[in-house]
Parts: sequence; structure tokens; C-alpha cells
Amino acid sequence: MKKKIMSLFLCVTLVFGLAACGSASDGEQSSVDAGKEKSSSTESGSNKNLQTDVTTTNLVLDRSDEPIASYEPKEDSYYIYCTYKLVHAWYDTIKIGVDKAVEEYAEQGIEIKLDWNAPTEPSGEDQVNRIEAGIAKNPDVIAVDLSDPELAVSAINESEDAGIPVLLYASADEAPEAGCKRTAFIGTNDNVGDAEALTAEICKAIDDEGQIAILSGTIGAANHELRLDGFDSELAKHPNIEVVDSQRDEDFVEKATQITETFIQKYPDLKAILCNNMSNPVGAAVAVKDAGKTGEILIGAYDHDRRTLEALKEGVIYCSVIQNCIDMGYWMVKTAVMMADGLEPGADTYPEVYDTGSTIIFQDDADEWIQKLYAES
Repeated sequence: MKKKIMSLFLCVTLVFGLAACGSASDGEQSSVDAGKEKSSSTESGSNKNLQTDVTTTNLVLDRSDEPIASYEPKEDSYYIYCTYKLVHAWYDTIKIGVDKAVEEYAEQGIEIKLDWNAPTEPSGEDQVNRIEAGIAKNPDVIAVDLSDPELAVSAINESEDAGIPVLLYASADEAPEAGCKRTAFIGTNDNVGDAEALTAEICKAIDDEGQIAILSGTIGAANHELRLDGFDSELAKHPNIEVVDSQRDEDFVEKATQITETFIQKYPDLKAILCNNMSNPVGAAVAVKDAGKTGEILIGAYDHDRRTLEALKEGVIYCSVIQNCIDMGYWMVKTAVMMADGLEPGADTYPEVYDTGSTIIFQDDADEWIQKLYAES
């Protein structure tokens, strides 16, 4: 059974070879793309905690009837400065969509210079510094996946005031109502609803009673906090379920494993673990499987790490929320070009807020997703 939040699955065309990816690593990632020419550097990065090798660039969302699909850029060169929370496999999948858009523009004779950079550990202060560094470079657009929205607002507004529009993308929006002058947002825009849906599936699977624990990611990360809100709001509807513990892995798989091992030892009657980021379920699955608790402790997961999908296939993970990361990257670039050309959000241009959506998948969906994302079963 699937809960469809957005319609998924166009036919898959495999066009990339192995795309090496990572997680929070020991080295900073920065790259600048210009058309089809790319250069990147990673300083002493092992990227050992998370790895994906996504091989497909098929887009899920059909936007053929929208103005953005047929828009013809006014210039022959654009500079997009893009920063995000941390070096992490999740963003490598977004980058596949980014690269697809960049290559399409290159085929039209349009150069996209992309400054793609992030720290190895999430930091709101670091992100503010990166946004300010981006402003100094005077790009056409600054794109940001927020680490700490409250801290970042002043830098975002500084950019907008300087005439450099800001496109928020991927994880969470910070709307004008919160004092943020950002021009637009594209990405997963219903983190609360997604988390509520995941929680409802887990509650149903454990017959609406028993003990559960919560694993989350980084303190202050807007999407992680919103998902915790979604867990709480749905759990309030299930009075016979007790949340016995809640811990954060700070986006590290090894820490998620250690926390889950403690959960298992401390709460022998534990029935389920709710996860809210990409590293949580990978680490939790290792601990649950090693403890011989497969099927006894259910895991509600997030995202498409290869190991998550394999654990889903084995039944160690019960279900997972999958986001449309490739679409995020692709349409982020397309939107940024329209913003750089001076267009404001609207019915004849692009949406101010565009939700790329997600879906919940189960064990019988795992092979299909492994095939779609990794080209093998």
C-alpha cells in the first residue's frame, strides 16, 4: 500500500554512470560549474557515513503546461551562488537534477556558472557567513537550503536589498510573514504533513499502543523541527502510544546506530522508532538488525539512501518517506534563471512556493525504487 502525496514515476532513463556521494564528512565541498565544464574540490573528505550512487536523472513532476517549461532565457550566461546545510548524500541527489538543468542550458549555448558549497557540519552561523560571502561575489541569484531560518533571515534580506534575489530550496521555507524577503521557495513544503502521515502508518502497524522512540537530526534545522512537530501532532491522536525517548544524531549514521542500541537496551518493550532524516534510519536499521529485533521494532524512515532501501526490502525498515530530490535541483535552476531575468513570481512566470512533494513507500515497493534510483534490484 502507498500513500501518494505527489504523483510519481515517469519511465526511467538511465543516463549517468556511478555518481559518488557522501554525508557529513571530514572535508568541505565546493564546486563551480560552467556549462558542461566542472571543477570541484573536497579536502580530506572520507564521506564514509552515507553513500549513494544514484544513476538516474528522470524527472517525476510534469510541468509541461507551466510557463517555466517553455521559458527562453534573456541572457547567455548566469551565475548562481548555491549553499546548503552540509556535505551530505541527500544533496548529491539534488545536484543530479541541478546538473541536468545546467547541461540542458549548455546545449542551448547558455552558460550556468554554479557556485555549489557547504560545510561538513551544519551551522547556522556558518551559513550566514556563506550567504554574505555570496553577496560579495554579486551573483545573479543566491539559492539557500536553510540551516537555521531565524539566523539566516537578516543575511537573506541583505541580499534582497542589494538587488540579488534569494531562492530558498529543498528543506523548508521561511515565508515573508516571518519577516523574510526571499523571492521564492521550491522543495518539500509540507514537512509537518509528511511526518504526520509517517507517524499514522507506524501507529497503525503497532495497533495503536505501546512504546516508541524518536530519532531526529540537527537542532535548528527547519525541516527536522517541522517533522518533529508533525510527529507530536499525530501522536496526540493516539493516547495509548507512549514516547519513551527522543534523541538527535546530528546527521551521523554511526551516532544513530549508537542511540538506537541504547534505545533497545533501555526499553525492552519498544515497538517502533520514528526517524526524520536520511541518516537516522540507516543507523537504526543496523542496530535493530544486529539485536535480532527485525519485525519486533518497526522503523519509520525518511529518504532514499541505498542502505535504507535495502533494509526496507529486508523488512528491517517498515516504511520510508521519499522526496523528489532530482526535481528540486532541476526546477531550482530553472526558477533561478527566471529570477535572474528580473521576473517576479506569478501565474505567468513561476510559483512563489512550489512543493515538489513526496510519497511513503513500503517493503513491496523497495525493489522498484532500487531499480529506479540505482539501476539494479
